[in-house]
Amino acid sequence: TLALVTNRAEKASYQATLIVTPLALGRHTTLISMPVEGKNDMPPVTFNLLVNAGLALSAAPDKMFLAPSDTPVTRRVLLHTQEEVANPKNLTWSPSDEGLRIRTKTNKANIMTEVQFSPEAIRRLLAMKEPALTFSYTNYESVVIQLLPATEAMAADSVTNSATENQTRSRLRRSVHSSNPRSALAPRSSSLLKLSE
Repeated sequence: TLALVTNRAEKASYQATLIVTPLALGRHTTLISMPVEGKNDMPPVTFNLLVNAGLALSAAPDKMFLAPSDTPVTRRVLLHTQEEVANPKNLTWSPSDEGLRIRTKTNKANIMTEVQFSPEAIRRLLAMKEPALTFSYTNYESVVIQLLPATEAMAADSVTNSATENQTRSRLRRSVHSSNPRSALAPRSSSLLKLSE
């Protein structure tokens, strides 16, 4: 609901109710512009709106670089939920390759996930048409992590990507998703409409 107030003698005020229905889950922004009648030199009143629709699992990073190896390779990913305390028992993944070993540790809404790939699993996964690792959480939209072939240098860098994880962890904690798209309307800023005689 937006409150609009004028400074005419009547000091009229108006309320405008907006209903936004996102067509897809995720984070959306929109700009609403309302022209001011009777004053040509006044800019329109604008409202910036942020809409978060649905519950979606987030991952950081969203890519893993893998290179053929003679020994097991470990990668780490941060999975973010909207739970007060995430439950790893609600987490599943695919494909369920026998060469994958996954360990989880909960930190409030986050699930710190360690993925160990056997040499055979790396070869099988990278041979897929679209190499990816999908994580699912009960009542949440799944998140897909791309698996990309890498040189040894790139793979080594992927192991020590703590700086990237810290940045994305902060971003994910600020991300808020609502389970009800109609109630997920949150004006970032409101404006006061003033008209002069």
